[in-house]
Amino acid sequence: MSDEFSLIGKYFIQDDRGRLSVPNGDDCAVFRCPPQKEMAVTTDSIVEGVHFFKGTSPESLGIKAVEVNLSDLAAMGAEPFCIFLSLVLPSPDESFIVPFSESLKEDLERNNAFLAGGNMSRGPLSIAVTALGTLPEGTAVRRDSAREGDIIAVTGTLGAAALAVEDSYSGRVTVDHPSWEEARRRLERPQARISEGIALRGLASSMLDISDGITSDLRHLLNGGLGASVSLEHLPFSPALASLPMKRKTDLAASGGGDYELLFTISEENFRKAGKIPALAKTGITAIGRITGTGRIEYLLDGVPSVVPDGWNHFREQ
Repeated sequence: MSDEFSLIGKYFIQDDRGRLSVPNGDDCAVFRCPPQKEMAVTTDSIVEGVHFFKGTSPESLGIKAVEVNLSDLAAMGAEPFCIFLSLVLPSPDESFIVPFSESLKEDLERNNAFLAGGNMSRGPLSIAVTALGTLPEGTAVRRDSAREGDIIAVTGTLGAAALAVEDSYSGRVTVDHPSWEEARRRLERPQARISEGIALRGLASSMLDISDGITSDLRHLLNGGLGASVSLEHLPFSPALASLPMKRKTDLAASGGGDYELLFTISEENFRKAGKIPALAKTGITAIGRITGTGRIEYLLDGVPSVVPDGWNHFREQ
């Protein structure tokens, strides 16, 4: 039977292209921070039955494990550097390990990053990643710098991942097949908005990624008595939601997690500048509301106050 170290050596060692001072495989990874750069570090885990459904392909899990962590780097305006992986498996099943490791490494290469170390253990399937990124000194986009009057905006489209989760739990697909496949792809293979986050450095006043839904994540951008007003009809709905009633679309787009788009605040002048940047113009940015001084969040649908569900909470019974 293969042991941890033979499996790591066979499937997970990746060429660091000279970025490590001590070769991969020692007790710690040792690397030099690039000059005039700061290091951004984040960690997140995905657990079977909580963050992904049983039966999700190992290829998809390799991508998701990387991208949900790179999304945090994107939210700070950081460029990916490397990751560390802690993989817990029920058994050393190479029919899972091979496609998982291949997709993980391919996704890292697409993002100009590499696997710098980690470990494997036996237990219920879970995947924990620590990701490191770099950015110029003093340029990190924080959560706590929104200003009254700022536009609230998002990248891309919303609601597809939440649709896949909701329909999977109910066992009833409520959209056509192409829309369902798009929703499942967004859930299982999210894409971190790295180039968009970098483009928003120096323009956005605050930013985070939408992992738990706007109704959960927006409150993290409010400080010092600030509030927010969100126009639900302005949310950039995923095309996968096109056939759904308006109320369900707004609930999915506002409260559903897993889209990993960027939610940011920005002045009107900088919003106009951002719209002309190729990376942002390609993905699309949409103004959905304003930062207010009210100290509360209100959701409006065509100007009328509307109730929307709370977003994801890891410790609430779902």
